Amino acid sequence: MINLLRKKILENKLKGLSNQTIDVIDKHEKIKSIGIISSIAEHNNIVQFCEKLQSSVGKNFNITTFLFCKNKNEAITIDDQNVFGFVKKDINWLGNITNKELKQFIDQPFDLLINFYVNESLELNLVSAKSNANFKVGVAEHHNVNNDLVIAINLDDYLGFEAELTKYLNILNKI
Repeated sequence: MINLLRKKILENKLKGLSNQTIDVIDKHEKIKSIGIISSIAEHNNIVQFCEKLQSSVGKNFNITTFLFCKNKNEAITIDDQNVFGFVKKDINWLGNITNKELKQFIDQPFDLLINFYVNESLELNLVSAKSNANFKVGVAEHHNVNNDLVIAINLDDYLGFEAELTKYLNILNKI
């Protein structure tokens, strides 16, 4: 019962955030910083995806990743320098962020935010909606309301996703 109530409150918060218009500084600015939101299940693909993206574009981006974890133990075991974990309890009943690092991530105006997940997750959608990123790219169609660009591709094909992302970023003159 408590989880159902929490879910309904967070869904309403997400719906309100999705209906807001966001003032964007410059949608045509070149990308220098990238934020990635994902789940712990896609962690291996993210590391390989970032390496491929940087090598194909030919420059190093400042990339920060937040992974949604099932429990604190999973979040603690993440040992990559710019990869952090968060759990369900890091978002309170009102949709406010209680994790300091996650709050800083949301407040940072990334040039590009990649929503690198396919499974519907209220927490991931809420973090994406709250993010101050200038340009948002997503993978799945069921949460595309938060994204400026949606690429319909299987996440296991991270090389294909990287190729499509690079193609569209070139077309949009962002890289």
